[in-house]
Amino acid sequence: MRNPSPRSVLPLSFQQAGMVRNMTRRPECAEQYDLVSLFRVDGPLDGDALAAAVDDLTRRHAMLRTVVTAHDGGHGQYVANSPCRRLAVREWEHRGASDVVEALAAERRGADEVLDGAALFRAALHTTADGTLLSFALHHLIYDGWSLSVLWRDLSEFYAARTLERPAGLSPLTYDYPDFVRDQRRDWPELAERSMGFWRDVTAGAPSAVPWAPPAEGGCADTWRAARHTFTMNSGSQAAVRRVARRNRLSPSMALLGATAWAVARTTGQRDLLLGTDTAGRDRGRGWDVVGHCVNARITRLTAPHAESPLHLARRAGEAWRSSEPHRHVYEDHVLDACGEAEPLKVNFAGAAGDEFNSPRLGPAVLTALDVPVPARDRRAVQVRWQFTEEELRGRITFRPAEVAEGVVDELATALASAVGELCTGAGEGRG
Repeated sequence: MRNPSPRSVLPLSFQQAGMVRNMTRRPECAEQYDLVSLFRVDGPLDGDALAAAVDDLTRRHAMLRTVVTAHDGGHGQYVANSPCRRLAVREWEHRGASDVVEALAAERRGADEVLDGAALFRAALHTTADGTLLSFALHHLIYDGWSLSVLWRDLSEFYAARTLERPAGLSPLTYDYPDFVRDQRRDWPELAERSMGFWRDVTAGAPSAVPWAPPAEGGCADTWRAARHTFTMNSGSQAAVRRVARRNRLSPSMALLGATAWAVARTTGQRDLLLGTDTAGRDRGRGWDVVGHCVNARITRLTAPHAESPLHLARRAGEAWRSSEPHRHVYEDHVLDACGEAEPLKVNFAGAAGDEFNSPRLGPAVLTALDVPVPARDRRAVQVRWQFTEEELRGRITFRPAEVAEGVVDELATALASAVGELCTGAGEGRG
């Protein structure tokens, strides 16, 4: 597996190549890419049916049979023809769930392993003193957030088919991630000719990064350690943001993107901002059922004059987003290369919890998600994430204490809350 023949090696997608570059430059941050989903299983579970369903899942999705290898002076990916890793069964004797959590966290892959053919998908059933656990380890090279819902849906259906002894009710997969990679590489010259001029205009003269105030001398010694500042908005903010967005023909995400730009400008004094927002990177229909790393980041450039309100910035964010829609498939790295590899501020959004397939559904068994700590290391100085839950709006700032003063993060959180407050009340609607 570690030395496939050259004919078997596929190129990496632009998304995968960017991640390989990140791991090569900053191997200290690589373990954060290895997702471990762990579930406690209560109730009857058919282990043989589950093992067969995992095989079915792996046969259906090429990325679950994929490893990354050195190739031709760089890296490529090798997709095996049949499942190469079956469901492992691990006995923990007198040890409990906490021991499994600790072990799985320690087993996350480092950069050297990942880039030298280590398995990128691993599933295991654990028998412990506390009961049965089920784990799935997936490296970000082979999945994105969209992929998880597809995986849990398909695994649920394969398990039901195995236990009920019927065919699985899934349409044949006629387009998979290797097709995505080939199409992306094939279409790039034409796409570059059509769209790179637009992105060069957007990014011309853009600042290289947001000038966050550094910590006092003698701050955090761990260069890449990340910390989080979370906050919850006032009750009713979620509904108010949605109302404002609807009234102004915006998505709630664009409303919050404008509010974020307003807050960052007031916290740092930087008025010219590049913001990067993750998008699915899939075309309706053809890429809907693909498991793989398709996500792209759409770059939005906003200037935030001192007198401009969050609402006006939200409107301009919506206009910028709509104008970039025909050019959305240009991968982020190509855009940033065109402006000297600037580092946009990542501003991402998550929808309400409770999706039908936010975990596998295995017959009468009840699965409860358990937390496996993620290494708190990050290559970005600051990121902002907004989440709409079923009842409230939450914000989270991830930052590196070695590079950004914690007091500035506090100021940013206060400014974000103020921006959302102004947005929701329509304050400053006549300004700008």
